[in-house]
Amino acid sequence: MTESLEKHFFRPLENTRSRFSTGRGDYQTYGRAATRSTTLMDNWRPVRNNREDDDGFDFSGVRVASRIFYVSNERKINSLSAFKHAMFSMKITLPIFFKQVQSTEYKSVEDVDFCIVAIPKEGCKVKLQKLEKKSLISLARYHWNRRRLYYHAWKIGGPFAWPIIGSAYLFIRGHKDSYNIVTKMINSQPPIFKLWMGTKLVILTTQPTHAEVIVKTCFNRLGTKHMEEIFKTGLITAPVDIWRRRRKIINKSFNTKILNSYVDIFDKRARHLMKQFEEKCHGNYIDLLETLLRCSLDTVCETLLDVDSNSITGQARYITNTNRLAKISAIRGSSIWLHAKFIWSYSSLHQEVTNLRREMMDFIRQIIEMKKIESGLYKNCSEGREYIFAHKRFKDFFLDNFDKEKVFINNLINSTEDGELDESGVMDEIQSIFAASETTAITNALVLCMMGLHSNIQKNIQEELASIFGHSDRTVTLEDVNRMYYLERVIKETMRLFPPVPFIRRSVDEDIELDSHVLPKGSEVYIPLLSLHRRPDFWKDPLVFNPDRFLAENEAKRPNFSYLPFSRGSKNCIGFKYAMLSMKTMLAIFFKHYEVQSTKYKSIEDVDFWLAMLLAQFLIILALILLVKYHWDRRWLYYHGSKFKGPFPWPILGNAPLFFGKDKDAYKTLTNLVNSQSPTFRVWLGRELVVVTTEPAYVETILSNSLDRFKSHNLEEIFHTGLLIAPGEYLHL
Repeated sequence: MTESLEKHFFRPLENTRSRFSTGRGDYQTYGRAATRSTTLMDNWRPVRNNREDDDGFDFSGVRVASRIFYVSNERKINSLSAFKHAMFSMKITLPIFFKQVQSTEYKSVEDVDFCIVAIPKEGCKVKLQKLEKKSLISLARYHWNRRRLYYHAWKIGGPFAWPIIGSAYLFIRGHKDSYNIVTKMINSQPPIFKLWMGTKLVILTTQPTHAEVIVKTCFNRLGTKHMEEIFKTGLITAPVDIWRRRRKIINKSFNTKILNSYVDIFDKRARHLMKQFEEKCHGNYIDLLETLLRCSLDTVCETLLDVDSNSITGQARYITNTNRLAKISAIRGSSIWLHAKFIWSYSSLHQEVTNLRREMMDFIRQIIEMKKIESGLYKNCSEGREYIFAHKRFKDFFLDNFDKEKVFINNLINSTEDGELDESGVMDEIQSIFAASETTAITNALVLCMMGLHSNIQKNIQEELASIFGHSDRTVTLEDVNRMYYLERVIKETMRLFPPVPFIRRSVDEDIELDSHVLPKGSEVYIPLLSLHRRPDFWKDPLVFNPDRFLAENEAKRPNFSYLPFSRGSKNCIGFKYAMLSMKTMLAIFFKHYEVQSTKYKSIEDVDFWLAMLLAQFLIILALILLVKYHWDRRWLYYHGSKFKGPFPWPILGNAPLFFGKDKDAYKTLTNLVNSQSPTFRVWLGRELVVVTTEPAYVETILSNSLDRFKSHNLEEIFHTGLLIAPGEYLHL
């Protein structure tokens, strides 16, 4: 039979070109043998048989059979079914294979589970290794490649780390406990220490000299996964190569001359805010944050985006969504299990984030479209400028909106026309600017809270403002803002105690020497600003609110990098001057018209505790709501699943413990399970319901109606949307 197959399908390679016929027509094919077996196989090539049927010769099977031969063809041959393809492939390959090697005899079918050995006649032994051995080699190689990381980490102190999970076990007790643990840990550890978060090495330092080196040499910010999901490639989370290009574009919009021109708008928006406070000021406690967030959004829209936010639909919804995203970000950040992408992708919070971002992008898209229309009107009316400028209303419109070539939004839109930026990049940057404005609103709110605790400091602010404005209620000017020295110190002291961003996070791309330690390449480094700003050796009585810490003579006594609310170096906050101008103007107008009589907080420590308690309670309530909703949405699954018999499922894990162990044990367990159960039974793998059936009638129904194959994560990474795992709609293309 072997000789017959060889004569029928193979001939020596003396002719390098053959002509084949398929059901799709004749075309020229050039043979090119790529052998992975013996020299004998290199000297043969497939040729067409003499059959006259429409399908012609199935040489596509030879092309990929065990990767011994392939023939490069001009067009894909797909006229035969996969079944005929596979069958012919084996009929060609196996006779050639068994001419070269002989197979060891097995005593029983079960022996095949362990290993397969093929012994060539020449005595060269070939053994197919089991997956466990390859895994051990890969694991050894992985740790060997990280040996330098382990070496330098070993020299840095830190809390105890378990195998695999590291020190992550410390953070599984909720947000309140995590906050307290981090605070105590930083206070009990040396100025630089390490944490193992799984396989990730995290190094924390509160040493100003270390902070200086880090912000000047580590340029890749570490945006958490949930932040990247919200801000994409905005400046907040952009990789360093994208950040450099974007920063160069955006810098033009934040020069001193342009920022100084915004003071009038800051004044106007602050006065509008005072009218809103007047409606709520009736001797009761009021929550300032939502009102301040609205004011901050209006201010950004009018200054940086050059639009009136009231002309855009969805402003209130945008603020609500922003607050919700902040809460979800806190939930994910404090829930270690949600850091895993595969768990997060299945959570209801992930879908909520996607929907919230879509709504927020719709709001931003309105702004971009509005500016594009205005820009087009301006460019298309150059011939009629004299007529337009003769009418004051049109003249004011165009001068106000288009003669500022370096306004933030105009700058971004011009960059899209020049090809430096695409529209998604513009939207990401606007989203980042809105997020930054939120921190400004929060800082303003905290300043007012602190004044409720420190009436003497509030009185000093009012005296400074009286010396600048007297009894006049005139508009605030840039010169006025520059004379508000004490108010600026109050803002700085508030940001010392409550930094807008709790951590500066960077990835270490090259080994960095810090005194006697080395930050190894591949690690992450954190600068916890809350702890740095409260170190007793730099800040005497750190929990005492004292604006005079920022007098020039006192600042000179402290290390340069002991205060970093806006970071430092080339990757500092691009909007820190904008933020300071905005806050000083708004707070000045507030303290000219109002005073904070009291607050619910009794001390600075209460603010920390209240924030932690509020979020902890919110997490518990939200978790219960989500749990109930999750199971309610799956009630039909539980109902029908209960109709099937099957092995006892444990809570959460289901029947997964049955398959713990080695690969061959799992195979035997599955075989025994199928044999011991009814022809159709169910298995719970975690939260997934799996129904197993060996009934031919059921099999026919399933294969005829269920086109979507089950996807395993490891196969998706390999085949993506290949036919092996493609969704049902792909099969109809």
